[in-house]
Amino acid sequence: PQTKRQAVEKLIDKKSKIPAEEFKASIAKLAGKRTDKIIAALESGRAFMEALGETDKNKRLIAIIDGLSKIGVTNVVFTPTLVRGFDYYNGFVFEIFDTDPANRRSIFGGGRYDKLLEIFDAEPISAVGFGAGDVTLADFLETHKLLPQYKSPTLLYLAIVDKEYEFGDIIAEKLRDQGISVAVDYTDKSIGDRLKKAIIEAIPFFGVIGPTEAKDRTIKVKKLSNRSEVSFNLNEKGIADLAKAILERK
Repeated sequence: PQTKRQAVEKLIDKKSKIPAEEFKASIAKLAGKRTDKIIAALESGRAFMEALGETDKNKRLIAIIDGLSKIGVTNVVFTPTLVRGFDYYNGFVFEIFDTDPANRRSIFGGGRYDKLLEIFDAEPISAVGFGAGDVTLADFLETHKLLPQYKSPTLLYLAIVDKEYEFGDIIAEKLRDQGISVAVDYTDKSIGDRLKKAIIEAIPFFGVIGPTEAKDRTIKVKKLSNRSEVSFNLNEKGIADLAKAILERK
């Protein structure tokens, strides 16, 4: 009845924000024996659109839902409260959600826009598009254990101490000539902080260049996976041996 419609509409707007049992109980107070039918319609796009009547847009949406069902997409839900934030949509809009209970977030969304190209003085062409969020995609991949382990392109993190910049640059360039990607840290942060950064960035090897290394022409390189440490001479042969050890992950 007209007297109850507004109250039912307000409840429908709250459907995704309150527990299912609370929603059903609230609908039952207004709809009585029609409660199950209303809830079933809300959870089935086709049933909801059929309940709204035979209009061109309703027929079109039913055709879309049926078409998706034929290609195996059977979990489509028509949501009357869905609103996309852009003003160029002129047809149906949609959002795609993860079905895993641990990640109930919209991964991407979009819709139909027929006149968007007119902005660029082009012929208006009917189109459907969507945008995806990088954070939501990462959440999806992590939830389903599909995110590959990060592998740093940098092999050696070289921390310069006590302003041994010139010597550090020479060693870094010689290692790069041997095919080793080197990140050089010129900051005044503590060795501990720089070591933590190398670990966070998944760089496999860590070394320090300071006055002692410049004087003795040696360097201690730490393999961060097991914290083992090996010394290398910084002559031509030693640098070649160091590069080989890094490339072989030894």
